[in-house]
Amino acid sequence: MYMFVNAVKYQPHAKEPGIMPIYLSPDALDLSAIIRSGDTVLWGQGTSEPFTLTEALVRQRADIGPINIFMGLSFSNTVQPEHADYMSFTSYGGVGTNQRLGKAGLLEILPCHYSQLPALISDGRVKCDVVLIQLTPQNEDGEYSLGTVSDYLTDAARHARVVIAEVNDQAPWTYGGEALKEMRIDYIVRTSRPLLEINPQPAGGAPYFQSRNAIYP
Repeated sequence: MYMFVNAVKYQPHAKEPGIMPIYLSPDALDLSAIIRSGDTVLWGQGTSEPFTLTEALVRQRADIGPINIFMGLSFSNTVQPEHADYMSFTSYGGVGTNQRLGKAGLLEILPCHYSQLPALISDGRVKCDVVLIQLTPQNEDGEYSLGTVSDYLTDAARHARVVIAEVNDQAPWTYGGEALKEMRIDYIVRTSRPLLEINPQPAGGAPYFQSRNAIYP
């Protein structure tokens, strides 16, 4: 199983004094010069998916070579079964549009509790070479906000070889999560594009009746 790879203790990907990120143009984004064949790539899940980066990764997958993708919840159409020619997929669940990969037999499920992911990343059992993350622009204190989702991706970013941030001026600054200032970012792509919206669905069908019979502690 994916989680039982040989554990590699990653060194924290700390910000170094005097080291500044490299700014890349969205129109001339060449991920094949950054991401290596065989890398494992993690990206923001749900409404925090950095679309400029993930779409470029899918387009350029043949130039990069075979890579592994660890996905969280997905509600976008970025990844399709035909992209498995150069991409293999793992997630902690087949939720949302991950279902299409699962139905095609292309999604490996990591059997763990969601709360275990930071520890699995930190001790190397979930491999993490490259992180694609969406952030808000910096505030007056030089801090970034994670916007709509604060999760295990910050732990991944601290242990990855490369962190590429899509700084989207339409991403909302949110409080309560971690304000990022000391995390090292290697590359920044500035964008302005709407975030993914998830439309609520009316309750009904099998999921509704299953939920009525659920037993909660």
